[in-house]
Amino acid sequence: MQCNRRVLGASQVLQVGRIVIYVLVPGAWAGGWVWDAIAVRLCRLGHAVHQMTLPGLEKGECAEKVHLNTHVNAVMDYLVSHELNDVVLVGHSYSGIVVGQVSARLQHRVAHCVFIEAFLPVAGKSMLEVSGLDVTHEKQLIDDNGGLWPAPTLEELKSQPGLSDEWVNLLLTRQKGHPGKTVTSRR
Repeated sequence: MQCNRRVLGASQVLQVGRIVIYVLVPGAWAGGWVWDAIAVRLCRLGHAVHQMTLPGLEKGECAEKVHLNTHVNAVMDYLVSHELNDVVLVGHSYSGIVVGQVSARLQHRVAHCVFIEAFLPVAGKSMLEVSGLDVTHEKQLIDDNGGLWPAPTLEELKSQPGLSDEWVNLLLTRQKGHPGKTVTSRR
């Protein structure tokens, strides 16, 4: 996987006196809204921020035909259609796989990648296969949920270290089923 120069931590990317263009890609079950607090802080520092919501995660969208490549292409199309260059592409969890693939394909547009508790692309493997989760069980959940990977339950969210009650409540009310083919696709 190529992230142009090197993978940087968030604190290394912020540069005083330089406007940085951030493209924030949410993890599974979330939309661009998950980045609101971060976006406000980055904007206050004078940076340009783009918060994406991936296909199949908007209200009322059909997720049935959404695959991993759909998400990769959506981010690439966004960068091209908005004429964004020299961007810092940020991925969280699931979207690390998306960000990694976009970076490899559009090296001339991506200056740096930031992976926040993110999965990285592994050739020939789906996200579920590299996640450490029980793949058979997760695929059954997807099948049982009409092709959507169900969002975490209250109990699952509360078990996450460092997740405040405020975030638990936000996630419970805003997250939605994630297009299952994106986490089972090997490419």
